Amino acid sequence: YLRNCLESTDGFTWVNQAVGAGFLQAYCDCSPRFADLVPEDYKMIEELIRDILPRYLVYRSVIEAVASALKKIERGPQRQRVESSKVREYWIKYAQLAQERIRVVEQAVESKGKHMTCDNVKVRFFRPIHQRNELTTLDCISVKGLATRRAYVVAQDV
Repeated sequence: YLRNCLESTDGFTWVNQAVGAGFLQAYCDCSPRFADLVPEDYKMIEELIRDILPRYLVYRSVIEAVASALKKIERGPQRQRVESSKVREYWIKYAQLAQERIRVVEQAVESKGKHMTCDNVKVRFFRPIHQRNELTTLDCISVKGLATRRAYVVAQDV
């Protein structure tokens, strides 16, 4: 049931709510019993951590919920349970991916409001945020809140 809900039309909402409600902790707590499942049921359980949940680690709110859950898992007995279970390999990969994404979010929070340059090699100049408008929008900034990766404006075009 839960697997189907996570894959429904608005999976993001389901994943965010499930993680916030303690799904990852429960997954870890139940993991020692996964070896007792019939192959079809085990496959669904494995797919959750191997394929489905990692797809949602692109959403900041999911990453923040996962960060909170992973802290709780680290402090409790769940980590040892899941890392000695049948899903050990997939759990470790998921946790590593989550930690990478958590670091990205933390860096974004730390650099918010600071003068940053773009890593895009096509960008030839940079204007402070308060001077930008639609005419000077580069690949690395947004046009009316929508991210763009299309054409860029060079200094002589302004």
